[in-house]
Amino acid sequence: FGDSGSDTAARGASLVEIPVGDLSPNPNQPRVHFDEESLSDLSASIREIGVLQPLLVRQLADGSYQLIAGERRWRAFQQLKIKTIPARVMTSSDASSASLALIENLQRADLNALEEAHGYASLIRDFDLTQDAAAQRVGKGRASVANSLRLLGLETELQGYISKGLLSVGHAKVLLGVENSRERVALGRRTLEQGLSVRALEELVQTHGGGSGKKRKMPAATA
Repeated sequence: FGDSGSDTAARGASLVEIPVGDLSPNPNQPRVHFDEESLSDLSASIREIGVLQPLLVRQLADGSYQLIAGERRWRAFQQLKIKTIPARVMTSSDASSASLALIENLQRADLNALEEAHGYASLIRDFDLTQDAAAQRVGKGRASVANSLRLLGLETELQGYISKGLLSVGHAKVLLGVENSRERVALGRRTLEQGLSVRALEELVQTHGGGSGKKRKMPAATA
């Protein structure tokens, strides 16, 4: 977990062997997509040398356990049909569990830009946090969190392109400066079709007003 507060908390938690079937995923897990090839590689590694880092979990009122961090390792154990898995059990509130799950994924650079944005939005919405408070919980600057959340203002189609890596965050910044929704989507499609760079898209919008014939000043964007 790097140098985060979650690392300190994990070191102070008790280490136990938990039946794999007694674990449930974290409902606040920000990551949506689990790459099957990467998961197979992890399973092969665990089969050869074992798991190097235990899961981080908390115990629920019914005696079962809920993941805080380590869902890929849990899924790999399920693939391998191993009955128990090492885990550190810590006391954690819903808000702390959500924060730790987001922090771990951010530190491992496992999230795409949309998953990261949804993670911040979930913290703010579900636990009644301000952007400042959410940023503090995950060790990010408020501006970084605010910029990430702006991606959720894009149309669903454009969000899909970003989550699949077809459009970059740099492209998204340019598109966010276009006021008309239909124009934004059309520009996103054109960017994909023509393989436009961020700079090329920016110049297109500045020169042609996104195809509307109206010139418009746009904020600078970087890839």
